[in-house]
Amino acid sequence: MSETLPNQLEQELNPNKQTMERLAEELDEIAKLRQSITSELEGIVEYALTRLSVEALFDHQIDAKEVSLLLKCSVSTVERLTRTGAIPSFKVGRLRRYNKKEVLQSMNR
Repeated sequence: MSETLPNQLEQELNPNKQTMERLAEELDEIAKLRQSITSELEGIVEYALTRLSVEALFDHQIDAKEVSLLLKCSVSTVERLTRTGAIPSFKVGRLRRYNKKEVLQSMNR
């Protein structure tokens, strides 16, 4: 006997309904994975930016010997200019350091 049209349509739609439900579940999983990946990438970017900032800060630190070479003067002159405040400096532990950019700016004034 042949099936009636509504029964045939229902049989055809049931696999499609199951397929749609399966696809919806897969889309949910994809959304969760996307969120997880986005979160991981944000963490990686934040870490990289922090590292770059720290490295940039330390890249421009020079000691008195390097300042003397930069300014073409003696280390004792650099030390005297530091004591008088003509050249800005800072200490890292017991070591005196200079920011290359600030040293150059102070000499252009």
